[in-house]
Amino acid sequence: MSLVKEPPLVEVSGEKDRSGFLSVLERHISSHKLGTSGSLLVLGASEGDAAILRQAGWSLITPSNFQAAGTNTHRGDDYLELDAEELALPDESFESVAAYEVLHHCRSPHRALCEMLRVSRRYVFLQEPNDSMLYAFFRRIGLISAFEIPAVVANGFVAGGVRNTAVPNHIYRWNHSTVYQTALSFVPDRVIHVHSYPYWELNQTEFELRLRLESRIGYLIKAAGGPGKFRRLLRVSQRVLNAIPPFRRVGNQFFCCIEKTDRLHEWLLREGNQVVFNRQYR
Repeated sequence: MSLVKEPPLVEVSGEKDRSGFLSVLERHISSHKLGTSGSLLVLGASEGDAAILRQAGWSLITPSNFQAAGTNTHRGDDYLELDAEELALPDESFESVAAYEVLHHCRSPHRALCEMLRVSRRYVFLQEPNDSMLYAFFRRIGLISAFEIPAVVANGFVAGGVRNTAVPNHIYRWNHSTVYQTALSFVPDRVIHVHSYPYWELNQTEFELRLRLESRIGYLIKAAGGPGKFRRLLRVSQRVLNAIPPFRRVGNQFFCCIEKTDRLHEWLLREGNQVVFNRQYR
């Protein structure tokens, strides 16, 4: 399989600090809301994603990513070149499917989530920007943008946007209701469980903060004494905000895991390979 090399960054920014994501993963695994057995497909996978998931307990990991035509760098026999919005895989071909900050780069994040549900036998889990009243307020006053412009800047102005193009993607934000309704619409026959956990993950690197110096939030970065000092302030703020549930729930990150059970809704029955309406249901 021929794969392409990603465009170089303007500056090497390094892997993100995913300690917050790891902590949330372990929380859901220990409470039996998420399991680590069986095969795991990771969409939009980076080396950092795979390392965190191995640390959390998964061993059968298949990384994948969407690529545009260009070069032919090979990434290993287990690597799949996949479009998250149209996964070229059979139904329920993996025990679990995961995506870390991938869906908001799709033209249709809901379609990508439905594809994850189709390909998974049991679990789907993801992390995306959280849709909260606080962020709606920040957008309204212009403190943050609805488009992810810094990602394109960081990728040399040629990639990092919608479907890995140079066009900055709209940052679609999720909440429990949008995930739950999307999952119920796509899997209307089986009982599913949705567990969501919004929280703060203020893990921006100094490189990422420098990209925002000319934005409105850049005034705050400069007032704090520059990207380095602002980054330390963010890490202290993260610990404080996550310790207080009402503050945590309006955080910038949204973690969610969906479990597909084998149980049908009580108004349905199995007849051979078909699902039919239970005429005795009242």
